[in-house]
Amino acid sequence: MSSNKPNSYLANKSAATPHLAPREKHTGLKADFLKQFTISELISFMFMGLCTINKPVLQLCIKLFPYVPMPVIKALIYKVYCGGETIEDVKKTGERLTERGINNMMISLTIEACNGNNNVDPQFIVSETQRSIKNILIPHTVSVIKNPGKDINLIPAGY
Repeated sequence: MSSNKPNSYLANKSAATPHLAPREKHTGLKADFLKQFTISELISFMFMGLCTINKPVLQLCIKLFPYVPMPVIKALIYKVYCGGETIEDVKKTGERLTERGINNMMISLTIEACNGNNNVDPQFIVSETQRSIKNILIPHTVSVIKNPGKDINLIPAGY
């Protein structure tokens, strides 16, 4: 059965076309978030960006990495990837990240004496991990939870 009556939905083109919000004019680069970083952090980001600009440069940097002196690594990479060498350093880093809206924390113990010849006592690793959880992770998580205006369900867990 065909009807000569036009389909009212298709006949009304404005109903079939979704309403689009007017496009905002681009007002240039919004780089306000960069003000949160120190100059040395920005230099570190730039250096890491240059090292990863393309595959050949990245492969060269990977090959050169074992020969780069530790002070250069600490100056350019360490401060971006490591929270600190002491519990107080890591706590300060956690506070700074929370101010930027990064609420979770990952605790990682790195032992630099492992070159294949040195043995590290497993109990030392366990006790340092427990100390980090007790003195860093738990206080950080509690401080984030106590921060007013945060929905506890939106706070990611630390690990």
